[in-house]
Amino acid sequence: MKPPTEYPPVIVNDSTLRDGEQAPGVAFDRHEKVAIARALDQAGVDEIEAGIAAMGAGEMDAMRAVCEVLQHARAIAWCRMSEAAAIL
Repeated sequence: MKPPTEYPPVIVNDSTLRDGEQAPGVAFDRHEKVAIARALDQAGVDEIEAGIAAMGAGEMDAMRAVCEVLQHARAIAWCRMSEAAAIL
């Protein structure tokens, strides 16, 4: 078998802003989240898990701020599907 000449693209997804905050004693403020997102974007990360919108208005504000600074990466929200939402 001949090796492929093209490989599928690799998408790098970073969960620092979401999963990183689940470590004991870790909580990023809005400015830290923006700085981390900017650094990840500049490093070439493709997707950044910007946060969990269900956490409330402060989290959604931080997620919007992250979206505003990204030039390359896509910001994605981490959400759980609910049975009620599945019906929609």
